[in-house]
Amino acid sequence: MPTSTSKPKKRLYWHPEAHRALSGSQLYFWFYRFATLSSREDVLAALFKVAADFGITSYATYELIGPFDLMARFYMATDLEPDFKDACEEALRPYNLIRNQPFQVKKIPRNWVWAGGPTKTGPPALPSEEVLERHYSRAQIELLNDSENTSLERRRLLTHFTDLGLITRQSHDHGIKFVVTIGTEEDLEGRTLNLLRQRLERALDQSTSVLRERSLYAGRDSQHQIFLIMCRIRADRFHKIRGALLEPLAEAGAPAQASTTTYTVISEDFVCYQDQLAMPLPRRSDPIALLNGSETGQFEVKGSLAVKLKPWLEQSAKLEDLKESRSLPKEGVLKSIVGLLNSGGGTVVVGVLEESAYAEDRAALEQLATLPKVGDHRIVGLVEEAYTASGWDKWNLTLRSLMRSNIEPNPGVLVDSRLEKIEGRPVCVIDIDDPGDENEFYLRLRRDDLAFFAREGTQVHRLTGPDITRHRDQVRQRRVNKSTRH
Repeated sequence: MPTSTSKPKKRLYWHPEAHRALSGSQLYFWFYRFATLSSREDVLAALFKVAADFGITSYATYELIGPFDLMARFYMATDLEPDFKDACEEALRPYNLIRNQPFQVKKIPRNWVWAGGPTKTGPPALPSEEVLERHYSRAQIELLNDSENTSLERRRLLTHFTDLGLITRQSHDHGIKFVVTIGTEEDLEGRTLNLLRQRLERALDQSTSVLRERSLYAGRDSQHQIFLIMCRIRADRFHKIRGALLEPLAEAGAPAQASTTTYTVISEDFVCYQDQLAMPLPRRSDPIALLNGSETGQFEVKGSLAVKLKPWLEQSAKLEDLKESRSLPKEGVLKSIVGLLNSGGGTVVVGVLEESAYAEDRAALEQLATLPKVGDHRIVGLVEEAYTASGWDKWNLTLRSLMRSNIEPNPGVLVDSRLEKIEGRPVCVIDIDDPGDENEFYLRLRRDDLAFFAREGTQVHRLTGPDITRHRDQVRQRRVNKSTRH
């Protein structure tokens, strides 16, 4: 768990719109009140165990003086709220939890992290719709989330995503942080609510000489607390907080009969902080459903990774006697992986043959008839010695080594390989994630020969020059069309 420090340092912040558009997460503030908060570290450990169980990767915590003792900021899916609330109550009950209250953020009219200019006033800058609608790969998000990584590749990616307006790095000021919530007993009509918001915005924008790090969050309509404000003030100016903010807030809220509650944050910095974009789980295909269909632009089967099956199909050799070929992986599985990486992703199943491809070959059909059948496919299994002699780990290690040595750039987490048993025989299911618009992948055929392969229809072709541009434009348009349909 990250710990606080009194020395201001730059932190990485994902834009709230990036959380919403790229991971489906909304911003929440959760307030916790305890009979006694005697063991803060134990409470935080229990709280973040719950967050981890719910896949929450972006959080910050503040220890408060006031009606609540702790405030936590989470980015999370809204449908998790009821179960998350119950799980927190269960986990924190041993620590004398009295109350557990969420504040879901609907809009962010002011946010110091994303505000422009030296005074950081006005509405926060927003990434463009085109940027938010792009597909960014798991590999990119994973690298950006790795705060311990100091590689040149990550630094370049940080610069790129900063230019896109998706992330920024900011350091906090010295001083006292405080939180103000604004609530009403009755639901406000839209016009009154908008007028109150505008008055609050104006009050914050006019307080720049005293207040720093000014943010205003508007809550969902069904909440008792409808606005939340966070600011920071220098310790030697703390006595000016009434005139700079509390009185203007009271004046702004008077027509709506709104009440304010002020909390002082005990520590200068977060108690703990992490802002990572939640990554979706790797796409996992259903190999049985795929095999009951036929090869498509996103699905392909390969008889083996490194063994040429032709002698067995010709009935001139047994499966267990077949020898491995050093060139076959590049001609087969690796070429298919690169083709799908450059074509929006898909699935390759290794250890399977498509029977219809041998419709005119009597000898091959006789051999295939001895194998289990799923749809139009015959299940050969993994026949390489790496598997038969040493098992799955060795076979998968071989595949990963071949990818690292022969595919540029290394696709890493974009390729998920797993062992499946189909009709009692082992096969490898390789799911290739869509890498998005940022990368092109090449297969190293020889030392000085990098080839761009792409899947067009049910075939993999080598493309060059303008054909690469044409293909990437088509894939990009297909991605946009798919997004629009959904």
